[in-house]
Amino acid sequence: MNNREDSDGGKGASVFTLKNDGEISLSKNDIISLKKEVGAFRIETSGRLTFDKDLDKESLKNIEKIVVHDGTVEVPRGIYPQLLLKSEIFGKIEKY
Repeated sequence: MNNREDSDGGKGASVFTLKNDGEISLSKNDIISLKKEVGAFRIETSGRLTFDKDLDKESLKNIEKIVVHDGTVEVPRGIYPQLLLKSEIFGKIEKY
């Protein structure tokens, strides 16, 4: 499920939110392609989300925020700290 939400308290600017209640994996190219389509975006997950090993700090900059409601996010060790800085975690983040 995908939608746009106000990112500034209703003043007009909206940010695309990718919502995951199942299982998805995102590569560096996936994130860059999403950025081209919708601009910087957010991710909300209650399922399983895996970031591929090719993800780097630069491509991670295209994601404004990651909210882990439930479920598990798998992230490469090399970008684990940067991902934590962008995250609200109520579920589980695993590094690999």
